[in-house]
Amino acid sequence: MPRARRLPAYRRHKARDLAVATLDGRDRYLGEYGTAYSYRRYLDVLASQLQAESRA
Repeated sequence: MPRARRLPAYRRHKARDLAVATLDGRDRYLGEYGTAYSYRRYLDVLASQLQAESRA
């Protein structure tokens, strides 16, 4: 049985004070950590990843 993929974590890049999520081995910077904008970008990135997986 294939292992379920985990969702990438929303986390803080301390040196830059930016929100970041790692997808497919690449960091995606989402904006200033803790802002509504960065959370929205995080959800957009997750949605696009799930769409790409469902098409494959």
